[in-house]
Amino acid sequence: MNGRLDITDRQRVEILALALVGSLVLMPSNARAEKKSGTVYINMTQVAFILGVQWGSGVLTTPSGKKYKFKISGLQAVGIGASKLEASGRVYDMKKRKNFEGTYMSFKTDAAAGGGAGYLSLKNSRGVKMILESTLQGVSLTVGGNGMDIKFED
Repeated sequence: MNGRLDITDRQRVEILALALVGSLVLMPSNARAEKKSGTVYINMTQVAFILGVQWGSGVLTTPSGKKYKFKISGLQAVGIGASKLEASGRVYDMKKRKNFEGTYMSFKTDAAAGGGAGYLSLKNSRGVKMILESTLQGVSLTVGGNGMDIKFED
C-alpha cells in the first residue's frame, strides 16, 4: 500500500453530486423565489443554564440604503454556557419596515468551544425571513427552540 487514495472518475462525479445535493438541502427550499428585502447585522450575547436568555442589537439596511437600529431579547429552550454571536445576512419577504419587528423562531442545535461558524434561518409571524451566516464565540451547548424578539430603537 502506497498511502494514496486512488479515486476513479466515477467516484469523483459521485462525490461532486453528493456535495451539490448537500448544498441544496442546506439552502432554504424557496430562497430563490423569495423577495430580498434588505440585509441585517446582529451582535448578540447568550447565557444559559437549562433555560437561557439572549440579548443584543442589530442594524437592518433596506435596499434604498436606509439603516434602522433594533434591539433583541429572547429565550432558549435548553442550554448551558455563555457565548457571543455575530451574524449577518439577508432579509426576505418584508413588505413594510414595521413587519420586520416581531418574534423570530428557529429550531437548532449549536455547540461552541472557543468559536464556530454556522447558518441560521429565522422567520417571524408576519412572514419575514432572515438567512444569516453566524460566528459564535464562547463555551455553550444549545438544543431546542429559540425565539428572539426584535424591536426598533426609537
